[in-house]
Formats: sequence, structure tokens, C-alpha cells
Amino acid sequence: MVSMRRGYVEDLVDETLQTRIAEAVMEHFQEQGTIVLATGDAKPAQYSDGFFRYVERALRMGWNVELVAWRGSLSSSWTNTNWTATWNDRFRIIELDSFIFDLLQV
Repeated sequence: MVSMRRGYVEDLVDETLQTRIAEAVMEHFQEQGTIVLATGDAKPAQYSDGFFRYVERALRMGWNVELVAWRGSLSSSWTNTNWTATWNDRFRIIELDSFIFDLLQV
């Protein structure tokens, strides 16, 4: 029961963030900027298309996206060369692995 509840809460947090991305894209459609998203997840949730589709929509509307993730948690959807080639330099992945010592330094 606890793991099911944790999954529900995680999905709820993801869906809330996805809604906020959509709101930002719509509210600032004339002055696009850069969305920095820390996730490797690309799968749809129960009530949402998932981060991948929200990022794709933002890119189509002229936004830049920087995805920050650990290499091991990065969905293959994000690294698909056909998909990434569509966006040229407007989409980039920043892998946290190369920063591990800086991030864990006390």
C-alpha cells in the first residue's frame, strides 16, 4: 500500500509540473525562453501525456529546452536521434554524471 501511495504522489507531482510547463508556455507564447527540466522520465501518466509530450509541444512553440538527468535514468525517447535532430540546438541534454563529484562534495 505504501509503494502504491508513493507512486500516486509521484505521478501527482509530475502531472502538476507538466501543467505548470503548459501554463508557462501559454502565458509567455510571445516571448519564448528556456525551460530547464530535471527528469529522465518520458512516459505518460494516468492523467497526463508525460514530460516528453509537454517538452515537444514547447519546442514546437519556439521554446528552448534543457533536460538535466542522470544517464542511467534517461529514457530513450529523449535520446532518439531522429527526434533530437528535429530541434537542432533548441534541445539539449545535460547529463549529471559528469558533475557527480561536485554535487556530492560536502
